[in-house]
Amino acid sequence: MSGKRTALLIVTDTYQDETFSRLRAPQADAAALADVLRDPEIGDYTVEVLTNQPSQVARVRVNRLLNSAERDDLILLYVSGHGVKDESGRLHLVSTDTERQLLAATGVSAEFVRELIDHSNAGTVVVWLDCCYAGAFPSGRIPKAEGEVDVLAQLRTRTGRGCAVMTASTAIQFAYETAGTEIAGEQAPSVFTDAIAEGLRTGAADLNADGEIDAAELYSYVHDRVRASTPAQTPTRNDQVSGELYIAHSTRGLRLDPRLPAVIRQALRSSYLRVQLGAVHALTDLAADGDDVAEATLVRLAEGSGEIAAAASKALLPNTAVAEEIDQLRLRLEVQQRTTAEALDRLLRDVPAPGPVDQRTSPQPRQSAPRRPAVLRAPRPVPLTLPEGVSRMSDRDLWLATLAFTLVVLVAAGIVFVAPIGVTVLAAIGAAVIAAWLFVSFRLFYRDTSVTLTRAAVGTRRATFSPDGSLLSYQDDDLATWHTGTWTRVNTLMDHQFEGEAAFSGDGALLATTTRGMRRVEAWHTTDWTLATSLAAETQHVGAMAFSPSRAMLATSGRPGVVQLWDTETWTLLHQVAELDEGVHAMVFSPDGGSLAIAGDKSLTVLDTDTWAERADLAAQHPGWLQCLAFSPDGTTLATVGLMDRAVRLRSTAPPTVVAEHPSYVQHLAFSPDGRLLATACRDRAIRFWDTADWSILRKVVGHRGPVTSVAFSPDGNVLASTSTDGTVKLWAVG
Repeated sequence: MSGKRTALLIVTDTYQDETFSRLRAPQADAAALADVLRDPEIGDYTVEVLTNQPSQVARVRVNRLLNSAERDDLILLYVSGHGVKDESGRLHLVSTDTERQLLAATGVSAEFVRELIDHSNAGTVVVWLDCCYAGAFPSGRIPKAEGEVDVLAQLRTRTGRGCAVMTASTAIQFAYETAGTEIAGEQAPSVFTDAIAEGLRTGAADLNADGEIDAAELYSYVHDRVRASTPAQTPTRNDQVSGELYIAHSTRGLRLDPRLPAVIRQALRSSYLRVQLGAVHALTDLAADGDDVAEATLVRLAEGSGEIAAAASKALLPNTAVAEEIDQLRLRLEVQQRTTAEALDRLLRDVPAPGPVDQRTSPQPRQSAPRRPAVLRAPRPVPLTLPEGVSRMSDRDLWLATLAFTLVVLVAAGIVFVAPIGVTVLAAIGAAVIAAWLFVSFRLFYRDTSVTLTRAAVGTRRATFSPDGSLLSYQDDDLATWHTGTWTRVNTLMDHQFEGEAAFSGDGALLATTTRGMRRVEAWHTTDWTLATSLAAETQHVGAMAFSPSRAMLATSGRPGVVQLWDTETWTLLHQVAELDEGVHAMVFSPDGGSLAIAGDKSLTVLDTDTWAERADLAAQHPGWLQCLAFSPDGTTLATVGLMDRAVRLRSTAPPTVVAEHPSYVQHLAFSPDGRLLATACRDRAIRFWDTADWSILRKVVGHRGPVTSVAFSPDGNVLASTSTDGTVKLWAVG
């Protein structure tokens, strides 16, 4: 924002041509908007208002303003009045002397304005049009348009120069003035302009509270305000700019220079004092290297109050020990927090518990009230279909085909034995019959109705769908991700030695996996596949991890008996559950995120994620440690499988119910989204589908040539993905 900021407001409410009705709002629009744009604490624009001027005056002024602009300048053009189209559909902005039959000569065409913008040296141009187009309108509102026009089509940039256009309505809607406003007396702004002025004046349009209002934030705010006031009106936008286009300042949040590194701006706005102090430390280093922006930021921070202001003030002093003082301040804060926590623990231990006291000898973990992470909005599942070429032959069809073939063979054999045919012919027929029978039997045994998505040189594992089903990820030596709409590979993360767990966050924005000998958890942004964070284990390996489906939270186990909960927006430690007495091999959140199940060597612990109090401490009752957990979609049943287990145990009852007994070891399991099916992956190369109503086996499918390592249902329940030690990833149609 180092260049000039100029706003030209063109308002017209009186027309010589009686074809155009008189409007009540434009002058009130201009007054409200001009005040907020002139305010040095908000817009800091040089504002010029043209009221009821002829078209020639408007054209010349717009031309002169855009011609005189320089590369760092920001030009804002606002127009309030009538809009009309000619026979060719071209938009014209109506001036006080515009004649309906002479639009080209007496109006201001949108193409004229667009051409001036394209040839201007201005680095940024913002256009706001408070005019509207064809369509019916309710009583009490005055339309500002004659005919229908697609504004965005005629104001769309052709040169790629930074330009943001926002209009009061779509091509088939009217923009409305405030109902009941009289022509004489006090005037009120239109719905669209009132929303702009209100959002800028109060700072409500600063949606991320960063002290600046950009074009995207302003549009979002205006859109919601206008739609709430007038559902028949929908503001539109067309932003074609590089980077963030800042419209105005805001007093809502800490105003920071956009030239600061993004990581420092984010840290300064953190809710954690230690993170803010770290940002001050970084600013101190930059200022020492001669960075004027960093020094100016320290000056602004020093004008405030509290620990941050004190640290910034010390950083501005000519003292070489500034960094050490900030470190001491951070250390003192940590000591204060630790002392407070210990005092709280002592106080809680001194308070007698009401009612019966649990006399279990095992020590209970000390609980503290963790900070609540942000709530996530669950994405809507997308419907999936298998790629072309899948066989959908059912078991019944296979049995009928086999029976028919067998009857044909028996009839042929009878004919052969009763007819005087030579031994050679008989042997040939017998060989053909045996070969055909083996073929049908082989097909019946395997009945591979899957589609092989890919075949790797090494075993594949940990198939997982994103919450909306648009992505499918799996591990081999790398981490591969496929787009399920086109079934094409969209990304492969290589050279990270992925192994162990892999999971999507509740909103699908992150994909996390254990790597490097399970000594690290790496989380990746699924939009651009950049690394979000890398969390190192405190000891030898990460035993398990799991994302909360409803909150921005990741659970990891970095050392025996300890589970750590991380805020996935700031990657700060939210809470730590200790004293679990054993290693952690698997974790899973309930579908509502209210419980966290933790599988240890010989026990299963269920925690309440609101208070982190222990809801249940159950014996594993498996031949080996628990290796896989899965909640039913309604959250009432927890299915578990042990390391050397041939059955599934349900934890909705005590003692657990043993169901789904297998002839081979169970490697993995997954509930269908509707809870009617349970799929199990087995070491005998088979996948079994179980009816959860009576736990009868509905279907057994075999297609992998090695043990099946994982299964995963798509969120819409139409597809099951499976992985195997044979290196294949297969897709199965469900139902």
